[in-house]
Amino acid sequence: INAEYMGKSREVPKKAAALPTPTPSECGLVRQRSKQADELAVGLHALLDKEKKLEIVLLVDGSGSMRRSVSGKRWGVAGAQNFDLVRRCVDIVPRAFHSHSPNIGIVQFGDVSKVELELTTSADEVAKAAKDMVFMASGTENGLKPAFQDVRRMLTGHRGARKVLMFFTDGGSVSSEIASISKDLQSQGTTVVVIGVGVPMTQLNPVASSGHAYPLKNFDELLSVLSETY
Repeated sequence: INAEYMGKSREVPKKAAALPTPTPSECGLVRQRSKQADELAVGLHALLDKEKKLEIVLLVDGSGSMRRSVSGKRWGVAGAQNFDLVRRCVDIVPRAFHSHSPNIGIVQFGDVSKVELELTTSADEVAKAAKDMVFMASGTENGLKPAFQDVRRMLTGHRGARKVLMFFTDGGSVSSEIASISKDLQSQGTTVVVIGVGVPMTQLNPVASSGHAYPLKNFDELLSVLSETY
């Protein structure tokens, strides 16, 4: 053993500084996100108020046309993937708004309205409801009006809360009657955010609160927006 070496203290290497967590776009997970998707992210930030409790009802279009809205295939693999993306979007909403401890409820509509989950602050309950949700893949002639009534019931009586309806649709279910019902809901203090996939702005505006209609290209864009923290 080299005595000169033994007499020297070994120099402990310095610990490398932690790398910053990359954003989804830096990871390459988000490519060419549209201007409308960026506007949705800005709009969601603008909705929040630290002084008010946040109440969100997610209204999911369960119509058969949702299966075709992007892929053009009703029963193909791509169609099933679209539904999986909707479930994932619902699942991550509690994490997106975690700092506001939101109450979250879920309603799906098709031929009928179905309350998938009453308002809850439990992210686990939201995740379970999203996982268990079976899409109706039906028409929406009869279900959307009762669905808005379910939303109204769920959000009634929450004084002082920031009440938000997030409506996911392919636009086929939008009608003048539904626009009127939405305006009534808005008059009671609910902000209606309408997110349409493959839908022109002109079909979304009549139902949405002013400035809260967002036509997106696909469900991946919605997922990328909801993957952010608000």
